[in-house]
Amino acid sequence: MNAEDAFFTSKDRNAFVATTPATRVLEALEQGLAHALPIVLLTGNRGVGKTTVMHESVARWSDRVHAAWLDVTGLPHERFMIETIRLFGGHLRASDARPEQVGRFAHALNAVREGGCTPLLVVDNAHLLDAGSLAELGRMESAAAAAELVLKLVLIGSPALGATLADVSLESLVVRIGVRCELEPMSQADTREYLAHRVEAAGGDSAHGFSKKAAREIHEGTGGLPTLVNALADEAQRCANATGTAMVGPEHVRAVIAAAIRAEPSTDSTGDDQVDLDDTNSPTGTEAAAAPASPRAGLPEKPKVIAAPKPASTPPSAAARVPPPPTRRATLPIPQAPELDVSHPRVRDWVSRFTDGQAPLNFGGRMKLPTSEASTLFEPAPPAPPRPPLPRSGAAAPAASDSGSTRFKHPVWPLPQKPEAARVPVPEPAAVEAMPAPEPAAIEPLPTRVAV
Repeated sequence: MNAEDAFFTSKDRNAFVATTPATRVLEALEQGLAHALPIVLLTGNRGVGKTTVMHESVARWSDRVHAAWLDVTGLPHERFMIETIRLFGGHLRASDARPEQVGRFAHALNAVREGGCTPLLVVDNAHLLDAGSLAELGRMESAAAAAELVLKLVLIGSPALGATLADVSLESLVVRIGVRCELEPMSQADTREYLAHRVEAAGGDSAHGFSKKAAREIHEGTGGLPTLVNALADEAQRCANATGTAMVGPEHVRAVIAAAIRAEPSTDSTGDDQVDLDDTNSPTGTEAAAAPASPRAGLPEKPKVIAAPKPASTPPSAAARVPPPPTRRATLPIPQAPELDVSHPRVRDWVSRFTDGQAPLNFGGRMKLPTSEASTLFEPAPPAPPRPPLPRSGAAAPAASDSGSTRFKHPVWPLPQKPEAARVPVPEPAAVEAMPAPEPAAIEPLPTRVAV
């Protein structure tokens, strides 16, 4: 292969690969820059490439923002504002108190705004900060808002940063977070595209760089983390060049992983309290002081152990050992209960408790009735005499006979009779005298008129 330095850290933008996870984060950062709330939160696992994606985003905003990277590693939070003033081109005195520092901070931000850019403060490895340091960053943003200035704040860290922000004392900071984004590892297709792009960007032939199986082995061995992909791909490329092979195959990747497994593990901690592996592009420390003499000089040391599944080793003695069969306990015989019948003394004693010394009852059999006192026990009652007719109205009730011929000992009373209605005398009509008829009046004859 021609591109031997394809997987070394480079600040050249041509080395950036816009994978699917990186593209989504770039779009989220673009939304955060235009959001009304000033804070953007970017999280992801170690080595996933958060700092690289942020550098690419800042490069795309070069004509709109003035970015300042605040290195918080070992820096007390009392000096956050002092360092930020210097990063934005401001000046201050050693004797300046907090009010003077706030005024010079606002003056520096105003100078950036007058230049036509938006002040952007990027805080990498923010998961190393405690609640007090994060609260100081929130006070700095509040001071800019009080001066009617805009300060965009980007917090970059591992997922542990979200747990720190859950503190109640940071509620005023959390409510000003406008966009939250998380950078995920690359998929298998993204890993293959990443390898081809890095080889091509270094001037090599991407078609004959890594085979499909080799790209699959690299993805399975690194989990899609770009930092580990670079280390494993570089070592596999060295192995292929040593054997005189033009293309890296899966056997070269497996050989590198096996050698890394046999090597002693590194004693350095890989927890979240360490600096993130993907901050290789941040302009801090010795990289800003002097450029390396060769492409390999000044680069961080590659990890000795590649994240690969380690097969469980089984010693030969353990494989040949056959466990003895489990011992079975002797089964004790169950004592059988003796058969008891009516003639057994225990049965007789138990039955006598309920029969008072009499012969036991035979359930389900026939029993003869006792002959003694049978007539008194089951003597039928004598038939009842006929009932006498009821007396008529006005008749006296018959007397009960003393001979006991009738069963009714109480007197029989006659039924009550309905009383007759009282007759009201009707007066006879009085005699009416006939009135005499009036006599007819005498009628005089009318005179007769004769017409002549």
